[in-house]
Amino acid sequence: MGSTGMGILVNLQLQVKVAIDSYFFFCPKTFKFIALDLQCNGIKDCSEGEDEIGCVSNVTFQEEYPVRIYGPNSILQVKDSTTQEWKSVCYENWKSKYAQVACNQLAYARDPVSASLNKDLWPSYKIININKIITSSTIQSLLTDGTCNSNQIVSLVCAQCERSGTGRIVGGMDAIIDEWPWQVSLQYKNHHLCGGSIITSWWVITAAHCFPEEYQQIANWKVFAGSEHLHSGGSTFSVKNIITHGSYNRLTSDYDIALVKLRSPLPYTDNIRPVCLPNSNIPAQKNMAWVTGWGYRKEFGEVSPILQKANITIINRDICNQRQYYAGRITTRMLCAGYLTGKVDACQGDSGGPLVYQYKHWQLVGIVSWGTGCARIGRPGVYTNVTVLLNWVYNVMNV
Repeated sequence: MGSTGMGILVNLQLQVKVAIDSYFFFCPKTFKFIALDLQCNGIKDCSEGEDEIGCVSNVTFQEEYPVRIYGPNSILQVKDSTTQEWKSVCYENWKSKYAQVACNQLAYARDPVSASLNKDLWPSYKIININKIITSSTIQSLLTDGTCNSNQIVSLVCAQCERSGTGRIVGGMDAIIDEWPWQVSLQYKNHHLCGGSIITSWWVITAAHCFPEEYQQIANWKVFAGSEHLHSGGSTFSVKNIITHGSYNRLTSDYDIALVKLRSPLPYTDNIRPVCLPNSNIPAQKNMAWVTGWGYRKEFGEVSPILQKANITIINRDICNQRQYYAGRITTRMLCAGYLTGKVDACQGDSGGPLVYQYKHWQLVGIVSWGTGCARIGRPGVYTNVTVLLNWVYNVMNV
């Protein structure tokens, strides 16, 4: 057979493979083909269950995560397993290696910064037991009750989440990635579907509604990071796991949160960096915040090729729940942000992306979730309230 004939045969084989892969899933253990829409449907259609491996999963946790960074002063606290009280950690005998233990437990791996605060900021405390040797991965194993003679407690920041730049979106403007280096694109079969935010080198946080039934195959998802241009200049990273909140309700959009774990850690650069999670027990203030994404620049539009940014304000939940706005649909797991007069808003394609504001450092307070239309009068954007779902986030990252 000549080279032309061989080329035609190879091309034909590729076309057949693409056609098969587009409509069928191959069960490798039993050498059986099943319809592609039977994969990741919750039923083991392959006799060995191969079709239900590598699918989006959902989990719910009942127990509160036992370590937290609390309040505007970033106080390190642990939960007393006996009394179920939260207790601050005494700064006496504190060492930098203890900061690393605590931050590792919160899934952070690098560059913690700790300092001392007056303990009167929080009435209960535990002290470091210097007789214990660090053999455990938990900060609790190093603590004991006692008298905090120094009158100082630990303030801890686990992630360095500053950006190098200065400080879609309907009514927004072009952005550059070093302003918002935590912004990523979540792509299914190389098509942008949602935004997301880097929170550690291994983890991206996004919205649960980005993973409906037809997008459950993890192998088809990629994370694109490091560029404001949606189709060039950045790097693509493979996904290992996708976990959505087990209480997510697709009808009400409550608990609209998900975590994406990468197969390899992100290489931090000026253009790829994490955003800080908010501290526990800090309600979202009526602050000016920023939303970013590659979504539509007008309702019924198309995805923007350049990252967009917009400055919006967080709106009080009681106002947003008034009858003329969202009439009681905004739960405690949600935030409203935007303008009641419309004009500036997140839109389709921005879903899962960040709502951030700067207080001491850049914090992720919201995830683009839902809304009625885009930038309509009386219909501001609705965001997942990250602060109240931190317990779920830390539990997932530490499973």
